[in-house]
Amino acid sequence: MLIVFFVDLHPNYPMYKIFTLLLLCCLSIPAASYSQAELPDSISYLLDLPLQSKEQIKAYKAKLPLIKPLTPKEQLPFLHKGYKASKKADDLYHASSFSYRLGRAYRQLDSLSLAVQYVRETYKLAKDNPKRLAATTNLLGNIYVNLCDYPNALMYYFESYKLRKQLGNNSETYPLGNISEVYNMMGDLDNAIKYNLEAIPYSKKLEPPKRSYNLTIDYYRLGDLYNQKGKPDIAEEYHLMSINEVKTIKEEDYGDIKSLLFVAYAEATKFYILNKKMEKARFFLDTTSHFVQAEMENDFFLLKAKYNLETKNYKEVERLFSEVKTSENKEFESQMLKVQLQYYERLGDNKNALAVLKRLNILEYDKLEKDKLRYYAFANARYENLKNQEQINELNRQKELDQITILKQQAYG
Repeated sequence: MLIVFFVDLHPNYPMYKIFTLLLLCCLSIPAASYSQAELPDSISYLLDLPLQSKEQIKAYKAKLPLIKPLTPKEQLPFLHKGYKASKKADDLYHASSFSYRLGRAYRQLDSLSLAVQYVRETYKLAKDNPKRLAATTNLLGNIYVNLCDYPNALMYYFESYKLRKQLGNNSETYPLGNISEVYNMMGDLDNAIKYNLEAIPYSKKLEPPKRSYNLTIDYYRLGDLYNQKGKPDIAEEYHLMSINEVKTIKEEDYGDIKSLLFVAYAEATKFYILNKKMEKARFFLDTTSHFVQAEMENDFFLLKAKYNLETKNYKEVERLFSEVKTSENKEFESQMLKVQLQYYERLGDNKNALAVLKRLNILEYDKLEKDKLRYYAFANARYENLKNQEQINELNRQKELDQITILKQQAYG
């Protein structure tokens, strides 16, 4: 589950948190550099194929499933080869396909400036291809979320929604879910719930297993939103609906079912911890443990630590922290330090609490130093883009403009 960036612009939310969170939300990472890895002959031969005609380019693109097992970095030379050849041959259809894949790969590598460059190129090339344009605008929305440029993200998500509605293939659920997530990040819970609810009828029309996959996500997101809204009874219903839905998916129909099961049960566990229903939290925590895979270990560690902190099992919290492995994941480190801070505060151990707080401040200050120049540039760009977009009138988004005006005043004094 999109990395998440939490910037809350809700009018009742504390203003110091709005400013702090927005300053810390973007992570600036330089463009990836790569050297070609040792590749099996069954794949590397693609780089030697001649691509001088549209027929050769089409045949080359048909072989691209061969590179799926490669990392995004390893895929880049294959994608660049196809893109350059397509442009040279004036093959706009395949050029847009390769530029889209390049943008997606660079986003996965956190090279967001290059991601924007190639996906914007796709946007120009695919103007007569509604299906590709729908996917492209959704991807642009994702990238602008990564850049914390929420107005642009919303603009492209709404454009993707309109295009998908014209296609009539029920894929509207994807941009609607993304729109809901952006409003949640902005603290606008009413719109977040509204668009999540609008996504559900489209999810229900999808073919299995996509139907249950999307509904599982729709339901647990609604559970989180209603809990934030102060309606835990409704939230609990949606969390249980999410779990019931994911259990209908057969492993042979969806290979990564354990990941989805983990997320559904973990989200329910978080809900019960937040609402102090610790017996139910224990049940769902134990169930979640059956679906932990390597990439989920950090998330599960935090879940266990939070549960034991709430049940005042401080010895277990101490044991967990003594066994935690060193991680280069700064987001995990930040979340871990926040749990440690709560732990020492509850013990009344001010000395260790202060030491953890200093570490947390250093971590967040480092991110702030890297981000602040880009933040101010994007804050101004957000305001100007919103101000000039005709879509504001069409979609009645005056609320967003007002929020960005407030944000601009805060950012620039």
